[in-house]
Amino acid sequence: MSSLSAAAPLAPLELKFLLLLLTHPHYRAAMTEICPQPKLSGAQRDRLCQQLRQRNWIDYEAIVTRFGLTAHGRTLLELDTSVWPITPDEKYVLQSCQYRSITPGQISAKVPADQRQRLIVALAAQQLIRITQRRLGDVWLTPAGQQFLRDEYVPEGDTLTISWTLMGHYLQFMRRAKSPHEHSLPELA
Repeated sequence: MSSLSAAAPLAPLELKFLLLLLTHPHYRAAMTEICPQPKLSGAQRDRLCQQLRQRNWIDYEAIVTRFGLTAHGRTLLELDTSVWPITPDEKYVLQSCQYRSITPGQISAKVPADQRQRLIVALAAQQLIRITQRRLGDVWLTPAGQQFLRDEYVPEGDTLTISWTLMGHYLQFMRRAKSPHEHSLPELA
């Protein structure tokens, strides 16, 4: 048993979250598709994800929804950019947020939409922009999370906190994890 799973028991919401991922292809889904409890706020769901990520059972992508220029970025725009190692697309991103905090959709149309997140993250790593808001995108069960559910998780208590449908997906997951030679019974001596 791993030290992480032995250190803290699995809360019912954490279990439901992990089992809900089993219902999706490749154990990956948009965050909006995973709701372990009705009326769970977005902030509570995000905290739950962070807890599961700290245990290395899930991972997720963080999507930038708002960002602005830093003092370094502002200085760069005032200088001759030919001496700075930035691309034309990066320059358009910096110019787009020159006067206020913006969303990725407000970046110059000259920057392809499918490149914006990558550019924002790269510019933030160079401390040229400051990310002020993110939301969680896709979430997925990691190999460590799969191993935990398959090899380490032991249900406790006498109250069923999950639906039979989720239990069915868990059983299918367990059956897929078995190798073909485990299906045969051992021979008696």
